[in-house]
Formats: sequence, structure tokens, C-alpha cells
Amino acid sequence: MSLWSLASGASGLAVGYAMLLATRCLVGIGEAAYAPVASAMLSDAYPLTQRGKVLAIFNLAVPVGSALGFGIGGLIAGLTGDWRPAFWFTFSGLLLGMWCFAKKELPRPPLTAPAARPSYLQVVGQMSRIRSFALCCAGMTAITFVTGGVAAWVPVYFFQREAKFEVTPAVLSELEKDLPADEVNRLRPLAGGGRLAYPEMKQKVVAALGESAATHSEKVFVAAATPDSPNPGTLSVIFGAILVLGGITATAAGAWLGERLRAGGVRGAYFWVCGGGAAFGLPFFLAMLYTPMPVAWVMAFLAIFGLFLYTGPGNTILANVVRSDVRGTAFAVNILIIHALGDAISPTLIGVVSDRSSLQFAFALTSVMIAVGAVLWLWGVKFLDADTARAEE
Repeated sequence: MSLWSLASGASGLAVGYAMLLATRCLVGIGEAAYAPVASAMLSDAYPLTQRGKVLAIFNLAVPVGSALGFGIGGLIAGLTGDWRPAFWFTFSGLLLGMWCFAKKELPRPPLTAPAARPSYLQVVGQMSRIRSFALCCAGMTAITFVTGGVAAWVPVYFFQREAKFEVTPAVLSELEKDLPADEVNRLRPLAGGGRLAYPEMKQKVVAALGESAATHSEKVFVAAATPDSPNPGTLSVIFGAILVLGGITATAAGAWLGERLRAGGVRGAYFWVCGGGAAFGLPFFLAMLYTPMPVAWVMAFLAIFGLFLYTGPGNTILANVVRSDVRGTAFAVNILIIHALGDAISPTLIGVVSDRSSLQFAFALTSVMIAVGAVLWLWGVKFLDADTARAEE
């Protein structure tokens, strides 16, 4: 907790790219250390019948914290006129870190028989043979691939889809502030060409700029967007609000539904919620790509709601199917896999596909991973109860 807070606050002290990159990497290390330990500790502190609700409340911290970060960070930046104090505010997490030092370590449930501590690779091997754990982790990776990649590109997608572009003398004058003079001169023949949609504008800009289009075309599109076109910054704020609201409601609803089904004796209840949520979100995700604004925002909310329904039940599955003495490692392995094979690579892959076709096609192709996640989770239904009982024994 202390390392996490120090790294986040130090981001506001960065004097260059290298230092900012280093502090952001330390933020990742702090989160990677905190999340597995906290999840394992909470799992040990509550019995099986309460664990799902407790982990759901804990995971509500992600969307709630994101909302507070957007709100408080934006307020501080607006009041001070600088982004750095918004990071300094996160030094306040040190107070929670000091509070942790005053708390006693929670006792772990005793093992039924003494056993030698297994090595890390032995633990990973054990978890790979727990079918519920492997299928839950794989399903979470597929959905994280989608949510991470789409979140990075959705504002750009709607800007490209909805905006109209026109090169005028005023646009060329604006571009002279940011682009080399020879590149602006190459764009001058485009003036007077009328209002164009993104595909036509992209074709003309790439033909005019050549190799430099890869680095400078974004500035051209932003400057050439007509006054009635959506603003990229506004689109990011709207989608961020939808993402936070959808995440909060889905996490709460997923936890309630999972516990309701489990209490009702439904076999593999948590997996039903995870897989059902992905199946629910898939058609709305595709609808988002083809419906007009503002209906597309409604489709985006419903898709996010379905895709984040797994948050509470999914983490409860991970806690319930592994022994207490290896839960920390289990959560750590899961976090490593879902990020390394999920949102760490999906923005780049989506970008590569869009460069060769369009963002709409890249998103449609990405939707296949939603179906994969749903199938993996529903596959796990028949294993969950037996794996849970085995871990509890």
C-alpha cells in the first residue's frame, strides 16, 4: 500500500519521460503486490458462504475508485491549472499504509495435515490441473482482452465514425503551428474539397503526406474536424462515465445474482453468471458498432454491464477452488495472465488490424473473444462444485 502510494504520487514529480515511465511501472508493481495479497487475505477471513459477497464489495473499489480518480483528479487539475498536483494527492494513501502496520495479521485456516511448502512452479502446476481455476482464468483473459483494447480505442472509433472533415485555409493556418511547412504545403491541394467522411479523408491525407502520415495524420484529423463534429475529449469523458457506471452496477448485480443462484442450489452458479453476462453483452457490443448516436451509447452501457458481470463471481471462483495456503499465488498468477495475454496486447493488435482495414472491423473481430470467454465459463459449470468441495476439504 505504501509503495503503491509513493509511486503514484511520485508521478507528479517526474521531470521527463523516463522518470514518468519508471514511476508508472512502480505503480504497476504496487498494484500487483496489493491485489493478490488482499484478495487472499479476505478469502481467508470469511467462510465460503460469505466469501462471494465480500470479494464483490472489495472489487467494487475498482470502478468506484476510477470514478473518484476522474472526479477528484479533474477537480484538482482544474483548480491548479496543472496535472501534477492530482498525482500528489495520491500520497494520501500513505495514511492507509501506516494504518496497515497497526493491524495484526489475520490467522489462516489450519491445514488438515502438515505438509512441506511447495515450490512456486509446483503451485502453478497444481492450479493448472484445477479445471475450474484454469477455465475461469482463461475466460477472464478473453474478456480482459476485449475490455482493455476497446476502452483504449472507443473514443477514437466514435470520432472517426461520426465526425466530418474539411480542409480550409483556417485549418491550414492552424496546422502550420504543429507541422513542418513542406507537409502543410502538401495538404493545400485538399482545400476546397468539401466535407468528407473519415475513410475518404484518410485516403487523401495518406496520399498527400506519404510516410509522415503515420505520425502526423492525427493532428490533421483533429484540426480538420468540422464544428458540428464530436470532440475527441468529450467522447473520452462520456465513455469514461459509461465505463464507470456500467462497472459499478455490473459488479453489484453480478455479486447479488451469484449469491442468489448459489443459495438456490444452482450447480456452478458463479460460472453461470460469468458466462451468461458475456453472452448477454455480445449482441449489444455488436449493436454498438452499427447503431447511430446516441443509441450507440446505450448499447455500449449494456455491453459493458454484461462484460463486467463476472467481476465478483469470477474472483470468488478463484478463491474457492484453491487451498488457503496458495491463494495469494493463485490470484497473482491470474493477474499476470489476464494482463499479459489480455489488455497489455489488445490495444496494439486492434490498432494493427484497424490500420489494414478499419476500427469497426477490428472491433467486430474482437467480439469473437467475448464468445470465447462465454464458452469457457459455461464449460466450467460442471466442474465448479466438485473443485470447491475438494479445496475446502
